[in-house]
Amino acid sequence: MRSVIKNIIVFVAAWLMIANIQAQTIEPAVSVSQDTNVIRLGEQVTITVNVITNASDTVVLPQFKDTVTEHIEVAEVLPPDTSYDDENITIKEFTQKIKVTSFDSGVWVMPPVPVVVNGDTLQSDPLMIIVQSVDADTTKPIKPIVAPYQVHLTFLEWLKLYWYWIALGVGIILLIIGVIYYLKNRKTETVEEEKEPEIPLDEQIWSRINTLEQQKLWQSGNYKEYYSQISEILRFLLEKTLYFNALELPTTDIVKHLRYQGLDNAKLQQIKHILTVSDLAKYAKEQPIASENEMVLVQLKNIVKDLLEEYNKQLEIQKQKEETQKNTNSETK
Repeated sequence: MRSVIKNIIVFVAAWLMIANIQAQTIEPAVSVSQDTNVIRLGEQVTITVNVITNASDTVVLPQFKDTVTEHIEVAEVLPPDTSYDDENITIKEFTQKIKVTSFDSGVWVMPPVPVVVNGDTLQSDPLMIIVQSVDADTTKPIKPIVAPYQVHLTFLEWLKLYWYWIALGVGIILLIIGVIYYLKNRKTETVEEEKEPEIPLDEQIWSRINTLEQQKLWQSGNYKEYYSQISEILRFLLEKTLYFNALELPTTDIVKHLRYQGLDNAKLQQIKHILTVSDLAKYAKEQPIASENEMVLVQLKNIVKDLLEEYNKQLEIQKQKEETQKNTNSETK
């Protein structure tokens, strides 16, 4: 029975204590303090913001920017610290430190710090900061500007400082040496391109004439194509055997060129006749009679035969000269 009564008394006492604590609510308050109120230009003042509220209150601390006023600048904002009262856990305390500085001499006012508690804005008291300039001693002479001091590095210090660039330079030099060595010592395989055997001029021209005969162009009424091929075969022959650009020249210029070369008059007239008839058939749409078509082909064959015979003679003479020169050079050596 005594144990039951004791437990009831303890329970009632605890309940009364909790009720008493919960009933102790406080009015939120904001205060600020500073570690000093007198600084020199560029020195810092540490300002401490304290906010005491109930634990259940919603608190929004201010967001400090780079400048507080025209003359006061924020140097550093430290993170806020939260703690509870040792005797009453329903009381919460926020503490935040801000370091400010100034580069203008004078007396400056730190404006009130606003803190929002449960939607209401509370403000601290303003602070005064006295900023003093640095006094120059006018009794002493003005000292000259000191030149930069040259620090002499040891070899190891210099190596530690510039090792990257040294390694890079050595690597580039080794790479260049390696490339030069490779280019000098590589084995170049000379691959000779297989040249297609050159078809002799005789075979080229006679093959084209035979093909022309087999086509029977003029017999089927295709006079233009027939004479185009005859003209091209003759011009190709003149260009290869007499060494001038006959394929690109008009008929009159070809005749002039042949006359200056001293070509036999009979051959010259035959060439002129073939080219003239060919021009008429190609450009004036002339349709020569059958005998004319056959005669032009016969004339072409005769000219081909004569010019190729002379051309081959000249090749043989040139070949003999080269052989003689080669033998002479061999004997001289």
